[in-house]
Amino acid sequence: MVMDYSKWDKLELSDDSDIEVHPNIDKKSFIKWKQRDIHEKREQRKQQIALYRSEVTMNSALKGHIESLMHALKEQSSKEAPATIVAQYMQSLPSEPPSPGATSYREMLENLLKQLDVEVAPIREQDRASALSHKLSMHRDKLLGIVSKREGEIRKLEEEDKHKITSEGLRDGFNYSSVTKVEPEAPIKESFLKKHPVKQKPVEKGKEKAKLQAIETLNPHATPADIARDQDVSAGYEADSDVEVEDAEDLPDHIEPSAVGREFGQIATGDYDASLKFIGKHSNILRDETETDGLLIDAYYAEIKGKSVLAKQYIHQGLLLQYCRQLGRDGVGLFFSRMKDKQHRASKLFLDDVEQTYGRIKVRAQEAIEEDAKLAQGGDHEPGVQIQLHAVDPGTQITIQVPPANHPDADIQACRAIFESFPPNLQKALESGKLADINKVLGTMQVEEAEQVVELLGEGGMLAIEEEILDATKPDFKMPERIANTQAGADAESSKTGGDTGVSAVDDVD
Repeated sequence: MVMDYSKWDKLELSDDSDIEVHPNIDKKSFIKWKQRDIHEKREQRKQQIALYRSEVTMNSALKGHIESLMHALKEQSSKEAPATIVAQYMQSLPSEPPSPGATSYREMLENLLKQLDVEVAPIREQDRASALSHKLSMHRDKLLGIVSKREGEIRKLEEEDKHKITSEGLRDGFNYSSVTKVEPEAPIKESFLKKHPVKQKPVEKGKEKAKLQAIETLNPHATPADIARDQDVSAGYEADSDVEVEDAEDLPDHIEPSAVGREFGQIATGDYDASLKFIGKHSNILRDETETDGLLIDAYYAEIKGKSVLAKQYIHQGLLLQYCRQLGRDGVGLFFSRMKDKQHRASKLFLDDVEQTYGRIKVRAQEAIEEDAKLAQGGDHEPGVQIQLHAVDPGTQITIQVPPANHPDADIQACRAIFESFPPNLQKALESGKLADINKVLGTMQVEEAEQVVELLGEGGMLAIEEEILDATKPDFKMPERIANTQAGADAESSKTGGDTGVSAVDDVD
């Protein structure tokens, strides 16, 4: 292909031009002199063009005033003298100059009319008006010639100025700007701890850490009724450890995509033009990584409901967001262009990732369906976590003491107020004094609520731990197993040492 370099012929002299100078003349100095000469001539042309344009403007305006005066003289009445008409017209002209330092149009016409009055003075009075008009027309034609000449010189200077390419002659070949109207962005949701344990995060100086205890799930197959009683049991972390986060109250109970994320999930699989257009309109969707997690969770529930096509669509759109977020803003367009090419390696890798993710979610959904079916058949499962009251030390028992009502003592009145703050079923169980009834009520409560109730029972003095008294005089008395085992061990030890046989305290009861 033949290249056309003719446009570079218009370049001015530069320091890398292949020129030959006299051996006694320094090339760099010669180029500087030439450059200075070029700039001086260029500045002279600019000044000459500005001068000629001002002359054209002034002469054109003066020509218009002369034509107006000629028209007034032509329409004069026979009773009016030419001098009167000229004087009236001169009064209508502005006395201010057209530009600072210039002569006003009134002065120009006055000087011209003084010359013409001398020329038309020998003419008769009745022919003087026509003679004056003729003289004015001659000067008008002269001004027309001057204006035409100056305009031609201006064009010549401009062409000479444009003959060489300079920085002043550079212009934009085209210019395009586009403003994308961005809709109000939805607030970014906080990330939810889904797959990995909570990691310890650095805390700024002066900022305290909130401590969160992860509770092990003892009953993963609990029924909905058991889950309703104990919603504080963690179903996602089977680790009994203490972890620190910045604010435990800010952790969401569940994760789901935003309204914009769900709208993006409704785009059909493979419609990459619509997906790219949607991301360009809602760029904030790439800032929140929980959008992808939310779409994957929606895919999980869709698979449980038997909507496999919709589940795979959610996975496809969710992974699109994940890939675009990792590539950054500049890589989104390139990613979609490669996705449109079905033979490209990037497209195959992405679709394989979609299939693998769908396979894992399908397995998890099938396991959840089987577990629900097993629970529906009434399968055995371990009881949920509950708070129960039991005596820890052998030989002790827990007794319930309900504060009496209308007691004069202020402390007992405060204990009675705590008792009356309990639910009616718990009050009834406390009044019965049976530990089994109280444990039954505590079993229906959530763990935190039951712990708070036990703490209030202790503050109100309603729980008392006493030594257990055994009455062997009753006909139906039966030695507790723990005491019988203790007594048998003591007798065996005494027989080995040859000592006296001890007498049981229970046997000594009359």
